[in-house]
Amino acid sequence: MGIWLARALAILSAIALFLLAAVSVDQAQVPLRFLAWQTPPFSLFWWLLAAFLAGLALGLGLAAAGRARQALRNRRLRKELEAANLELRQLRGAPPDAD
Repeated sequence: MGIWLARALAILSAIALFLLAAVSVDQAQVPLRFLAWQTPPFSLFWWLLAAFLAGLALGLGLAAAGRARQALRNRRLRKELEAANLELRQLRGAPPDAD
């Protein structure tokens, strides 16, 4: 793990811990209302924690999907490059396995 990644994780963890401590002090009971639908009242802390965790899960899921798409694209491009290199070697008259 790179040092920059460790520092970024430490900073993000510190910010998250600070926000968690700041929000946990607010214990106001808040119901969520959307059109005619209403939830039972919960502490504002729990609503914000749920929103944070949902955003975290969504962000990680989208990042994983993007990473998988890039990995598939890289694999396809590597195969195309190998085929092009093989064709080039054949056109030059070199043996196909000489690298």
